[in-house]
This record gives sequence, structure tokens and C-alpha cells, in this order.
Amino acid sequence: MHLPTHISDTRLERSPKTGYWEIRWTEPGPPPRTRTHSCRTKDRALAEQVRENWVKTCVGVVATTRDVNVGWLICEYRIHHIAAMHKGATQDWSLRPVEQHMKLVTLGSLNASVIQTYTSTRVRVDGVSNSTVRRELGALRAVLSWADKNNMLPPGSRVPHIPLPPEGNPRTVVLTLADRDKVWNSAYARWSNHIHILYRSDRISLFVLIALATGSRARAIETLTWDRVDFGTNTIDFRD
Repeated sequence: MHLPTHISDTRLERSPKTGYWEIRWTEPGPPPRTRTHSCRTKDRALAEQVRENWVKTCVGVVATTRDVNVGWLICEYRIHHIAAMHKGATQDWSLRPVEQHMKLVTLGSLNASVIQTYTSTRVRVDGVSNSTVRRELGALRAVLSWADKNNMLPPGSRVPHIPLPPEGNPRTVVLTLADRDKVWNSAYARWSNHIHILYRSDRISLFVLIALATGSRARAIETLTWDRVDFGTNTIDFRD
């Protein structure tokens, strides 16, 4: 990817879809391609500041290719792969802690020691499981592989090896039929007591009822919209 090396090589335009200001520049061809980088703000003055700082970072990346860092690659992956290809939010959520802890780590310094420190911090400090860390580092692997295929890595560099922690033990705790009925009855009673009141919904009870009835993931239920609920056929389509 051809990065801008001067502020005048870029322009600010507002995204018609999100309303956020975007940094845009033209990558020479053939054929020429328009590239974008979201400022993640609707404030023009703040977007100008983001633009200036971002171009300074680009200049450093062009001048010393070793300065390509994890945060920049994740940002490009989020814009040009997850958003552009209309991927789900799962990878984005997995990459957020990676971005938080390793965004300034350069590609040349991304080694087993850095990964071990990340794994230890996530497990011992943040309290997540090895399975969660494994999913997050798997998402980082996907970013690096995508960047390599799209010629975004410094010339002559190799994709660093990202060791994954072992898979966690399978969950053995399940709801018995009696447990399920107890939860179901409690949620249904809570929900039905509010029917005569002008409430749009009792969110907790509805969540429990949908979770027990469909077995869907919590995030899928939380982000469910009415256009995917068909009362004619009594079906729910969790796909966005």
C-alpha cells in the first residue's frame, strides 16, 4: 500500500454511511485507487488533528519500514477487511485487547517473549481463560496473514510466528431439564407480570427466554433487531 508522505496528499471527507470524518488519499495505479482511514469522530476540528498525527505516523513508516506496528496493521485490517467485506463483529472484539496491549509493538520486535507477556497479562491480570487468549492471538495471526497477502509488510520481512496457548478444557457444567424449567418459569413469570404495564419489554426476561429457546450467543441476542424477527413464521434470523 502506498502511504501519504505529506498532509497535502490527503483530504478529509465525511462518510455518508457512518457520519465519521475519513482521511482519503489516492494510491497511484494503474489503476489509481482511493484509500480511506476513519478518524472515528464527527468533529471536524478533532478530525483535522487526527489527520495530522496520522500522516506524521505514515511518514515514519515510509522512512523506516521497521516502524510498522501492530496497531496500524489492525486498524488497516478493520477498515479494509472487516468493514469492507462486511465481516461479523467477532474478530473485531477479539482484536480490541490485542490492540490495547500491543498497538505500539513493531513488527520486528513481535516475538515469542512479547506473546508470552501478553498471554500472562490477559490470564493473570485480566482474568480471562486460555481459550480466550487463543482466540485473540488467532485473530492477530489473521491480521498478519492478510497484511502479508496484500503486500503491507516491509520488503523482505516475514510474518512473525505467533504461538498459541493450549486449548482449554471443554465445559462440563450443563443445565439439567429441571434447572432449565426453573430458569424458564422464573423468567416467564417476571415477563408476564409486566404485560399489563406500558413497558416496551422486560429486557432481562426476554433475554433469558430467547437464550433458552435458541441457544444463541449472548452477543447475537443483545444485538438482535426487530427486522430479523418474523412473527408470521415464528422464526428469528440471527444473521446480520
